[in-house]
Amino acid sequence: KARTQLLLDNPFFGNIAMRLDLVETDQFDTMATDGKSIMFNPAFVNAHSNAHLKGVVAHEVCHVIFKHHLRRGQRDQNNWNVAADYAINSLLVDAGFSLPEDGLIDLAWRGQSAEDIYGSLFKDQPEPPAAGQQGDGESPKGGDAGDAQGDAQGNAQPVDMQGHGVVIDGTNDDGSALSAADVQEQDDQWTEVVLSAAMISGEAGKEDSPFKQHIDILRRPQVDWRSVL
Repeated sequence: KARTQLLLDNPFFGNIAMRLDLVETDQFDTMATDGKSIMFNPAFVNAHSNAHLKGVVAHEVCHVIFKHHLRRGQRDQNNWNVAADYAINSLLVDAGFSLPEDGLIDLAWRGQSAEDIYGSLFKDQPEPPAAGQQGDGESPKGGDAGDAQGDAQGNAQPVDMQGHGVVIDGTNDDGSALSAADVQEQDDQWTEVVLSAAMISGEAGKEDSPFKQHIDILRRPQVDWRSVL
């Protein structure tokens, strides 16, 4: 119901949300996304109003809009999730969404990227070892063993730190880690999806939209025509 309401009230988010499968799971306490689906815990869903659920679905959509599932690199998964939540929740508040009161919301981070927020919050913390990170041919891992949950394959998964949404590294359809070429392919695919949704909803033309700057960046040519000619 919340996703359908999102499509009716906020077609920019709704069009993107409809491209993500809904998967019921108890693997996470709240919701999560890997760029393919929105995984939800039924206990969390039953405990919240439709207005809050619509906001949390939009939260997961934002992770995909900004491709947080493709951008973590070698950063700690739990810390990356915190930084990504701070980056998008201020935008959702500005867009008029209702979020659970105990989520990670700090308007001081408004307009900053997840990378910048991560650097500010966790600059003194060492990065995890490079082995096992996305793009090296091994399964994605991150965080300390005592702080992460495991998936069905035993890979470490980030924990929801009151952000009411977890972003997971993207994978191939068989669950294997993405190569650099795979990351670029998924990046390009989601750019097309976001631009299509913006065009359908008219979001690209809204001067007061908190997402207009991001959409404008995506619309810029990726190759300088001067160099081509």
